[in-house]
Amino acid sequence: MKTMAIMKSGIFMAEMLCASFAVSAASVDSFFSSDMVVQRDVAFPIYGTGSAKEAVEVSIDGRSVGKATADAAGKWRIELPAMPASKTPFEMKVKFGGGDVITLDNVVAGDIWVCAGQSNMEYDFTPGSGTPPWPVVLGWDEIKADAEKRDLIRHLKIDRVGPGAPLATTQAADSWTAASDDISGFTATGYLFARRLNDELDIPVGLVNATWSGQKIQPFIDGGIFNGMITPIARFPIKGVIYYQGEADSNMQADTADAPEVYAAKMRKLVAAWRGAWRNKDLPFYYVQLASYGAANRSAEGSDLYGWSKIREGQRLAMDIPGVGMATAIDLVSFDDRFAIHPPDKKDVGERLALWALAKTYGRTGFEYCGPVPVSAEVEDGGIRVKFSHVGKGLMAAHKDWKAMLNPPVKDEPERLAMNFYLVRGDGKSKRAKSVKIEGDSVLVTGPAFKKAVKIRYADSEAPSVVEADGSQVPMLYNVDGLPATPFVLELPGRD
Repeated sequence: MKTMAIMKSGIFMAEMLCASFAVSAASVDSFFSSDMVVQRDVAFPIYGTGSAKEAVEVSIDGRSVGKATADAAGKWRIELPAMPASKTPFEMKVKFGGGDVITLDNVVAGDIWVCAGQSNMEYDFTPGSGTPPWPVVLGWDEIKADAEKRDLIRHLKIDRVGPGAPLATTQAADSWTAASDDISGFTATGYLFARRLNDELDIPVGLVNATWSGQKIQPFIDGGIFNGMITPIARFPIKGVIYYQGEADSNMQADTADAPEVYAAKMRKLVAAWRGAWRNKDLPFYYVQLASYGAANRSAEGSDLYGWSKIREGQRLAMDIPGVGMATAIDLVSFDDRFAIHPPDKKDVGERLALWALAKTYGRTGFEYCGPVPVSAEVEDGGIRVKFSHVGKGLMAAHKDWKAMLNPPVKDEPERLAMNFYLVRGDGKSKRAKSVKIEGDSVLVTGPAFKKAVKIRYADSEAPSVVEADGSQVPMLYNVDGLPATPFVLELPGRD
């Protein structure tokens, strides 16, 4: 239901008022509308305007839950009491002393997640949207049919505003929408994240879409995006944040991309700024590591024409921020989509983010929620041993079938992993590894003069997962749970 009715002395005020009537000052912040989600288990503020010194009262299903008096400028604030998660919708009414009544229907209490970043988070279910136009999301027919029963997943898009100073009110681009009504404008990654949470937790999930295509990370930290899109919504409690960004910081050129350490430092500032805005030092923050982009390149040096590998490494380094998690998307590009800056597999992305939330925010156990992450690399007599955390049920070589991307990865031969491992000498030159063996929670890598290597690289190129020119699939390192290892560059101790 999309109605947010404003009544005047019991008479409905139509959008086109007769000129003989004064326009009412009664309003609520545009964060509020019918079909909305309020954050469960915490007091939730509602803001608005009325006439100066006007009395305001909020009721839920006919029961008064808060009163206030507008200040001299007509501004008022009422704090709603904490409510548990509930699948039963309620009606919220805001009554003004002058006779106006604003009614919000089909409101539910659940968890709100802010979905932020640039175009790969903004990417919605409307074919042809975006610049360049993004392709139809993989699995669209199933997603669309399933959405008809997802009344408990709701979405609100924030308008693109980037002022020089922080705004005091939300600039919503539209009103809240239930997935069962229309998911075309939903963030696809956010929706598929929410769908997994809804399946596992059976509670309402609200998505607040604060995205801006083509933007670097800096405006999200202390620039116009932070001022205009984040500061206003930070007045409202949320469960956490999911974030997909980084392409713009590559500048699409390796020689102008942020160095990994620079991007990682910006990520630390971003998380700190947002946690400060929400006054929650433990606010969950889960983000996506960039997917492959470009042509396969198997030279000894690898290839990074676009600078994406530098951003990926910066994203990996940012995993040391407490309370964050990174969903790796390195394997989610097919041969046909290798030059698509907007990969259409958003199901795996959303669900990998959801695994982090289920494990670290909701305390679910019994599954692996992250792909293998390197913890050490040391030279041994037989090669260079790289040890990993998050090995789950074990390590394996595997690849995504680019003709059936939504299927689980297909096991491959461990020896073929050598095409994505490189040994770096002191002069900065790289040599491809000769062999790779999986041994427990580690891999043993050998190659030309490995004892002279000062660094080891894995999948550190623009498109390490892209199919070979002869049509053969490129194996990647996974855990048996089906989650890919993050690309990395590690220095070898004592090898300066």
